[in-house]
This record gives sequence, C-alpha cells and structure tokens, in this order.
Amino acid sequence: MLVALVAGCGGDGGGTTTSAEPTTTKPPATTQPPATTDPPATTEPPATTSGPPAAACSAAGLSAKLTPQDLPEPVAELRERIAEAAVACDYGGLAAIAAENPEGFSFTFGSATSAAAYWRRLETQGADEPMARLVQILELPVTRNELGAYAWPSAYTENPTEADWQALAGIYPPEQLELMRGAGSYLGYRTAISADGRWLFFVAGD
Repeated sequence: MLVALVAGCGGDGGGTTTSAEPTTTKPPATTQPPATTDPPATTEPPATTSGPPAAACSAAGLSAKLTPQDLPEPVAELRERIAEAAVACDYGGLAAIAAENPEGFSFTFGSATSAAAYWRRLETQGADEPMARLVQILELPVTRNELGAYAWPSAYTENPTEADWQALAGIYPPEQLELMRGAGSYLGYRTAISADGRWLFFVAGD
C-alpha cells in the first residue's frame, strides 16, 4: 500500500523573518510633539528570530509534550523527537529523522522526492496542515499494524471501532470523518514507528 521514498535531509527548515526601521535624526525635543517621540508599538519587529512565521506553521500553538504511552523505549524516544520537530515546523529536522531509516520512508503517494520541501509547501501555501496533524495523531491511542510497528491513530486498522473514530473528533471535521467511515477505512494522516525506533511513514490518502 505504501510507496517508500527516502526523505531528503537538507536544511529545509523555516526562514528567518526580520524587519528593520530606517535610521533618522530626531528633531530637538522642544519641536517634536510628545505623542510621537517614540514609534508606535505596532511597528515593533516580531519577536521570532528563527523558523517560519507562526501563521505558516499549523502546529505553532500545540505542545510537544505528549501523553506517555506504553511503548518500547526506542519508539517512545522517537515519538518525542518527531513531535518536537513538528511543533517547531522544522521540516529539515523531520526529514533528517526520516532519513535515519535505511530502508526508506514514505511521505506521499505522489511524485515528490523531498519530504521537507513537500511539507513546507503544504504548510506555507495553506494547502494542508501536516505538522498539526502529525502532533495531534501522535497524541491519540496507538495500534500495531500488519508489520508489528506502532501506528497512530488507532483508527488506522482494518476494523476501526467506534472509540477509534471518536478519538479523531476535533482533528478532522465531522463530515470528513463520516466520509471516511462510509468508505470503510481511515484515510487521514497516519504514521508508524518500528519496534526498534525507525520512522516508517507519515502519509494521508490511499
């Protein structure tokens, strides 16, 4: 079902957004109205000095501190690393984690070859919210897939239960979940980590 593509690990992280105010010579204090001696607060540069603008990162307001689950140590550690990189919208960091899997990593069923560039494009163009989805599903109940890997969410199974579907409330709109249920399987974002701590895939669709 999955097409394995090795993710690029180049430094495709977020860019730096800065602004600079022009240097001017202030007139004598006696000739300048008090109300304009300081620049208005709205002209202050943003506090962020690295990473993409918050508006371009769907996971910006999420927490990387996930609820502990009953997982092998290599799986638990990698789950935390992935969440931390996703919250920071560190596309290059996530791609580097994916590249640690010598057997390959799947991130799309399309023709894209760079995971970092693919995720960045979806986020910055507002086409999708892969970073938020990744953090959100890692917080949901886990299941084991046909390869014995640990997979999220638990709805990613052959016969999802009502509880599995309910766990997705708030992540996907109700109408989208109903369409998936009608199709008989969960087709949203899912991800998996092997028992020895290799990131296998993070994909959506069929």
